Amino acid sequence: MRLQLKGKETDYSYDIVTTLGAITIDNKKLGGSYEKTNAGNRTIDLIASLGDIDINFEK
Repeated sequence: MRLQLKGKETDYSYDIVTTLGAITIDNKKLGGSYEKTNAGNRTIDLIASLGDIDINFEK
């Protein structure tokens, strides 16, 4: 799964899990589970059973 999102990484809070895959946010590999609360009012909540999750931001 690949996402290209508007804004900055800090605009979003995250709860992301992939069972058999990796999570990458703006070219930073984060393993198979990632949760972070930021000051922005946007939320990303993703679950993938199989495959990688790759998120990048338009700056």
